[in-house]
Amino acid sequence: ELTRNLPAEEGVRPAYLVWQAFAVKVLAEGGRAQDATVTRLLANVDRMPVFALAHLYDVIAGQLARAAQRNDLLRRLRNAITEEAGSAHVEELTDPYLMWFWNSNIRSTAITLGSLVRNAGDDLSMIRPIVRWLVESRQKGRWGNTQENAWALEALVDYYRKYESVSPDFLATASLGSATLARRQFAGRSTEAPSRSACSCIRKSLREAPPSTRSEASPSPESARRHSTTSRVWKAIASSVGRTRCSGTRRTTR
Repeated sequence: ELTRNLPAEEGVRPAYLVWQAFAVKVLAEGGRAQDATVTRLLANVDRMPVFALAHLYDVIAGQLARAAQRNDLLRRLRNAITEEAGSAHVEELTDPYLMWFWNSNIRSTAITLGSLVRNAGDDLSMIRPIVRWLVESRQKGRWGNTQENAWALEALVDYYRKYESVSPDFLATASLGSATLARRQFAGRSTEAPSRSACSCIRKSLREAPPSTRSEASPSPESARRHSTTSRVWKAIASSVGRTRCSGTRRTTR
């Protein structure tokens, strides 16, 4: 199959090049080089979606004889990355045939991230914004489908093994003025996300507010008294409106 010529129909070529690039990547990782197929694929990079370029970059990243083609693929990958507000992601080619590969920006971003982490050295200026976007793109702790989950997790595992190999060991503290609202020791890695009720933090912050926020007339902090006063005012307004409506209703029904 890898020796077949490109299909004559232009529209199906991106999808055809995708599976060939992935097949060459898998074979190369298994020790079965496909030099002739790689050469043919490199001549058609203009028609490849971004994630196929990432697969091909994995194949030739370590080949010194293909340094020029490797640099060209890296340039194309960088050009496909959109940066915004401290994060970055891949804007993938829109093609109906690529839906057979569960094509999406998240999936292509994850595949590209994995390839860059494995082959692009220690320059994190381009990698960390992609990691940030990929983590923030989760919904309820996961991505959109199995393909996105698998590629994203593989890329993030490669990232932390290379750049964050030291296990976390630190004490995190959240404070308001001199009052400590929460404290948590982090040691090792875990998939659990410890949480604390925002209401309990607010109650504690009001209770332990510094003396400068209190008045001589009341031992309660000013913020607590304002909250209580506001609640009483709104309840009074609601009761007044309710009585007015009830009396209007009684007058109408007589």
